[in-house]
Amino acid sequence: MRKRPLVAVLACAVTIVAGCASESTNAVSETAVVGATTTATTSEIAIPTIGAPPAGAPAETTGAGKPTPVLGRDEHVKYAVGFGTVKPTGFSLASTASSTVGNITWESWGPQVAIGQGTSQQNGPSNPLTVTWLRADDVGWCDGVWAYRRLGRLQSREQAMAGGGRVADICQGDTSAPPAPNAPGSGGVTLSPSSLLTFGGAGGVYVGDPASKIPNTYVKKVVATLGAYPPGSTFYYFREPTSSAMTDWYFFARPDGVITSVVWGATDRGIKVGSTRADVAKAYAGFPAGHCRTSSLNPADFYRDPATGRNVIFLFDSGGTVSHMRAQLRVTDGQHCGFE
Repeated sequence: MRKRPLVAVLACAVTIVAGCASESTNAVSETAVVGATTTATTSEIAIPTIGAPPAGAPAETTGAGKPTPVLGRDEHVKYAVGFGTVKPTGFSLASTASSTVGNITWESWGPQVAIGQGTSQQNGPSNPLTVTWLRADDVGWCDGVWAYRRLGRLQSREQAMAGGGRVADICQGDTSAPPAPNAPGSGGVTLSPSSLLTFGGAGGVYVGDPASKIPNTYVKKVVATLGAYPPGSTFYYFREPTSSAMTDWYFFARPDGVITSVVWGATDRGIKVGSTRADVAKAYAGFPAGHCRTSSLNPADFYRDPATGRNVIFLFDSGGTVSHMRAQLRVTDGQHCGFE
């Protein structure tokens, strides 16, 4: 996911069109990673408010047995921004003024149609902002995500309710249904925020697997730009990230898309952050074990599943309790763990 933050696109679109789509796309949409700290990208743009939804707006529903749909597919075209999320407050189809809508309020969201209104400069950056009505429909699968796959921009609420107008395909991806968890072809993937760390991974996804195997059950996806991680490295968070990356729950993938580590807060053998070293030894008794070094000089133990060769590593604080646990590609007895 290499694109500019939406606020930056909106600012670009409102002020000038020329050159916007040709700028560097090394930034990321939600969050930029600098070193081991996530920092939100901020910028401001003055867009007038639109007010409350009209009286009698339909209530939001999601439909039985289906997840809440997102708006289209993230980066479905090269310069699209703001898609792939629920109820975005702004988006741009092409990073130009006329394709950008901001300050959106949604009066309905699902199960089949979403209606909203925002502001846009439909005739270019030199023209004043005008109200634009939105209709998202054609709900279905898009690259394994339940989404609105079509978006119309219209001049009135009546037109939005009726449909028609300028309609864009905001999926442009695979519209086939993904295999159900544990169904043939799913690979037994059940990964979700409730999954527990096993040898080498969680929820049927393991280090060494391609990141494409990670289902859309994470709570946040963050792509690194500059800092300690190679640009394009991706974090898939399954719990909201905290100020301490050591206790977060996430999968980490290299820029080439290979998962190299899984950092988690609890294992399928009852171990969690705060467990004692004796608890860990008891839970993993009988498995091949070893020790690795860290720059903090705190001890780290690893255990290996002899059937698969996959590992799980535990780092202990000075008091002898688990401060961090993870699975990673390789670990060697007596060598540096390499995961600070």
